[in-house]
Amino acid sequence: MATSRADLREMECDALPSAMSSMHECAAYTSSLAKFYDASFEHKIVHPSQTKEGLKSLQEAIELVASNITNVSSTLTSYMDCQSIELDCVRTKVALLKHKLAVAKEEALTSAIPAMMPVKASQWMKKTCSGEHSTCLGMWY
Repeated sequence: MATSRADLREMECDALPSAMSSMHECAAYTSSLAKFYDASFEHKIVHPSQTKEGLKSLQEAIELVASNITNVSSTLTSYMDCQSIELDCVRTKVALLKHKLAVAKEEALTSAIPAMMPVKASQWMKKTCSGEHSTCLGMWY
């Protein structure tokens, strides 16, 4: 499973275009093969072995298309997994930054409040609001 940005870039630059190109070539080959047999057999008496050969060729081409569809599906699934991992990393970083910002704001507020109070008021707040069930501004001390 792809897990890094390098893997993501490799998939975007190589794996996805290659899988899609292979799918396109396979579908074009199958289509042209079907047209060839259609034109070759149209309004003609065809020997059964030719019909069997034509059907076998078309069946192999269709199996190749199915294999390519599986490959494209697998490649896209890996790509989506990689994108999901990258998105989770971004979310984690954003959450961490939000937490750091909240802590910084709280620290700034904590250091600013006592500096703005007169000494007697500051001491009164510490004494009055230091109780276990205190809900006043003493929580900053």
